[in-house]
Amino acid sequence: DEMKIGILHPRYLGDLILATPLLRALDRAGHEIVHLAPPSLRNAVPLVPWGRWRFLAGEPPACIQEEERCDAVLLPATLDGQARWAEEAGIPIRIGRDRPRARPHLTHAPALLPGRHEVDWILSLLDPLGIPIAGRQLEIRIPPEADAEARARVRAIDLDPGGFTHLCPFGARRWTEWPNKSWRSLAS
Repeated sequence: DEMKIGILHPRYLGDLILATPLLRALDRAGHEIVHLAPPSLRNAVPLVPWGRWRFLAGEPPACIQEEERCDAVLLPATLDGQARWAEEAGIPIRIGRDRPRARPHLTHAPALLPGRHEVDWILSLLDPLGIPIAGRQLEIRIPPEADAEARARVRAIDLDPGGFTHLCPFGARRWTEWPNKSWRSLAS
């Protein structure tokens, strides 16, 4: 059965990108996706083609649930305050990371997967709902006008737009980073 699933996002673009395999799986399974996000992610909307966006601006959680009526909420980053917010909203199924202050507010808390990438843990949020994984590939969609503008800027400083690759080997949290050997291999 189709469910209406809220995704409670923190303010970081990187967390949103890490959640794209989860979003793709929800979309392929035919579920309605509602991004519950801070206004700081407003510019990311064109990058993520799955679901509808609802920007939270201090409304009481119960008000959001009354208007959205989500069957479940997934917390890919699981900040303690987010878990409490989801419970106060009255969302019946709340799935997130098993953190001491978040756990009492969650209905399901898949364990972290030692030695595995953050994407694997985020995808484990699908398990309690029985939703199959549609792949692990991170994905964003660059709007054609943004791509054209970026290429024009690169040409304006005399660089060949196809002649370089930008790698960012750092993350805000240790567990979202690749090992150095993996970056060396990718760069090669």
